[in-house]
Amino acid sequence: MASLATNAPVAAQVALTGQDERTPTAIGGILLPVNAQPESRIAAEHLARTLGAAGGTHVHLLHVTPALHPHISRFLPSHSRRRFVEERAAAAMQPVVKLLELSGLKTTVHVTSAADVAATVIAVAKRENCSRIVMGATRKSTLVRTLTNSVTGRVLAGANVPVEIITGREASLWQRIGVPASVGLAIAALLIELD
Repeated sequence: MASLATNAPVAAQVALTGQDERTPTAIGGILLPVNAQPESRIAAEHLARTLGAAGGTHVHLLHVTPALHPHISRFLPSHSRRRFVEERAAAAMQPVVKLLELSGLKTTVHVTSAADVAATVIAVAKRENCSRIVMGATRKSTLVRTLTNSVTGRVLAGANVPVEIITGREASLWQRIGVPASVGLAIAALLIELD
């Protein structure tokens, strides 16, 4: 897990290393998971607006790239996988770091690749002794979040600290109607088959 000071350019800050075995920091602060989706930017704007004037707040920015399947990764050299993760993280992090630092918030960048994004978010919040997690999310119903096994839903269920969800755009028509309708049709077909 990379934990880097933000006085260097963002591209230089984003570097993937092995798991960091440090003890939790006493600084604490807020954990903001960041990805390439616009909801991450909306959550960062919320933090800048609500905490920027106070200053002194420490925001841990976390980018988790889902790990490649072993059958795929065995054909890619480790430096290529590392470069892929670093490039994705830098593209997602750069506007968020800039926004938060311009508003007076202190930031630390964490970058990793993991199979379970939600578990990684929870683990980093615990390790860094964060007092809360702030996440940007698409507006979805509870049913859709459950059926699609959303990262946000799993973080809400598993975190031991408050989780603040900042909603962005609405879910697509397929996510709002298609997914629940598909599940309903599958259950109906199963019930008909059982008779």
